[in-house]
Amino acid sequence: MSIAALMPDLVSLDEFASMVLPVVHNAPEDTIIGYLRDSARDFARQTHVLQGKLYADIQAAVTEYYIDCPNEQLVISAVNAVRVDGAGLLPVIGYTYSPPSDVSLVRIPRRDIADGLEATCSFIPSPTASAVPRRLYDEWAEAIADGAASRLLLMKTADWYDPQSAGIRLRRAKTAIASAKTLVARGHTTAPMVAKITARFV
Repeated sequence: MSIAALMPDLVSLDEFASMVLPVVHNAPEDTIIGYLRDSARDFARQTHVLQGKLYADIQAAVTEYYIDCPNEQLVISAVNAVRVDGAGLLPVIGYTYSPPSDVSLVRIPRRDIADGLEATCSFIPSPTASAVPRRLYDEWAEAIADGAASRLLLMKTADWYDPQSAGIRLRRAKTAIASAKTLVARGHTTAPMVAKITARFV
């Protein structure tokens, strides 16, 4: 099945670096980017701020569906909800999810339904991501930078080692994560990413 997707606007991780460089003056650029990536992944995983809906055509007698994230900068971290033909399914009773990419329907579909499967998913930057969705940068760049800096400042062999500053940065990052979780609970997430996913015959 071909993939058709509405992709989020992306911002390079390089854009975050200026928020970290002042406290780790001599850190190699690739080291800073690596810690920024890890921080962005942790932030997105804990908060679920990156969410979108993936759709697949239901096919008669097919119960196994492989979720294909259409953006190489992102990976699925969780399937939060599944609907079939507009009706919500309960986990275990209606469907099962096997990380990272498999959704199995308990009831065998009796007919084909175009875009009949809707999966609401949470995403995180991929392990090799060089960019993140713009909203993550626009709203949470400082928190991600604080998360990265808090780890860099704990490198004991580095010239910039500063555990006191690391603790301050870590507390700020945790406060931002708590705030983001509250916003997500109230329904404030990223603009939806919509994509086709692929049915797998069994």
